[in-house]
Amino acid sequence: MALMLTGCRSLNTPVHSWSTSPASEDESMIFTKREIETRSWLMESGSRAVHKSSKAFYFKNHSKLLAATYGPATGSVSTCVDFYRDAGAGHYTFLVHDFSKVPIESIESVEDNGKVSLQIFRGDKQTGAHESYSYGLTESEILIPGMSHFTWNDKDVKH
Repeated sequence: MALMLTGCRSLNTPVHSWSTSPASEDESMIFTKREIETRSWLMESGSRAVHKSSKAFYFKNHSKLLAATYGPATGSVSTCVDFYRDAGAGHYTFLVHDFSKVPIESIESVEDNGKVSLQIFRGDKQTGAHESYSYGLTESEILIPGMSHFTWNDKDVKH
């Protein structure tokens, strides 16, 4: 359970449930929706991270996925997103923790020729920083990072 306690605090790259190599499905990290929505932790900045929103994604031939976003309690931005797979009976299996200092603008589903992915867009109007990247959903319902991770800064563009 140490992964649950680290939250956004020290993660600069996504943490995947499959990287922890659980011996069986019974050892996966499973949460209720209430547990997901009431999680909080201290971020590296000293702010308390709290649940901001949840969004469900439905794909043909896959379990429902849940994206839960988290961010500083004192603001409206989300900087972390945890992805979960519906495990039935009101429970969700943790899949991926994703963090960036750049706030989340949107998380969208993409289905193309039988391939399923989640596209994450991040942007910060103050700094001009932006990111765009995706996670692919495998047939065995594991989220894996996409091949491209784009970053750019509006402030770098000369008019």
